[in-house]
Amino acid sequence: KERLRQPDISVSAKFRTLLEAYQLEQAYGGNVESWRGPLVFGRENLSVEFLRIGRVALYFQTLDGQVSGYWDAAQRDWALFDGDYNRELARALRVAQGLVAPQLLQLPMPVLGNQS
Repeated sequence: KERLRQPDISVSAKFRTLLEAYQLEQAYGGNVESWRGPLVFGRENLSVEFLRIGRVALYFQTLDGQVSGYWDAAQRDWALFDGDYNRELARALRVAQGLVAPQLLQLPMPVLGNQS
């Protein structure tokens, strides 16, 4: 943003900077990533696999695959899924890790705002 406000930068340089930022955002928003890390949930310290789907959703699953959840942006906290999604989230993690071919996944998507 600061570079775009500088009066001594040419319009073409500002446009190039804006285009580069747009391309970075597009790349980040359109990919899937997984990683292992700690998660404090309530009073428990868990070791989990995280799954990020672009800027749309962030999930976690414990290493034993028994507990799964997602980041609830409205509540600004982690929320649990019922056990029905454990298998599908495990499959999504394998896709993100490159262990299986990409495939259509049926994961619940967190929703923001009033849904009337």
